[in-house]
Amino acid sequence: MIAKHAVNDTAKLQAMVVAMADGWPKGMPPILVAGEHEALTGTHRLAAAMLAGIEPVVLDVQDTVDSLIEAGYDWSELICMDDSQLATAFRRVGRSDLAAYCD
Repeated sequence: MIAKHAVNDTAKLQAMVVAMADGWPKGMPPILVAGEHEALTGTHRLAAAMLAGIEPVVLDVQDTVDSLIEAGYDWSELICMDDSQLATAFRRVGRSDLAAYCD
């Protein structure tokens, strides 16, 4: 899986690694992925799972990405969006459920 940017908060990363000592924490959102396993969200969660030696929980959102592209978004634009922008895009195609993972 490919993260969309480098980890930028090492304290957040370390806290997540500790939280993942016994597996994926209940209530922690999945990592949203599309394309060739490109993570649209969850850079810190992905890195923490790798460091903790566990499989990350992922949710394939390729169908929604296809809907966004049909609505006029470009793939290169989508992979550069921050979580807030991605949430807005998901809401525009009726996927408030996915937007909740970004907020």
